[in-house]
Amino acid sequence: MTTSVEPTPSDPQPPYEAPRLERIGTYQGLTLEGSSPVDFGGGEE
Repeated sequence: MTTSVEPTPSDPQPPYEAPRLERIGTYQGLTLEGSSPVDFGGGEE
């Protein structure tokens, strides 16, 4: 249970931004290509 507390604050941070970028792409209609989310972030890869 203690191990879940450490990775929890650090794990939810990166995943939170990923889904947000994906949603933005959908609004612009760029997610169709699947490359829009990567371009928006450009910090993960």
